[in-house]
Amino acid sequence: MAEILRVENLSVALQDGTEIVREVDFTLRAGEVFALVGE
Repeated sequence: MAEILRVENLSVALQDGTEIVREVDFTLRAGEVFALVGE
């Protein structure tokens, strides 16, 4: 299947600098579903 989305080195931080996601890579292909869940 063809790639429809590729994400590399995704990082997310709160305004205070707290990292909540660090250097995540993923690829989505047609028909796939992706969820990033944390606590």
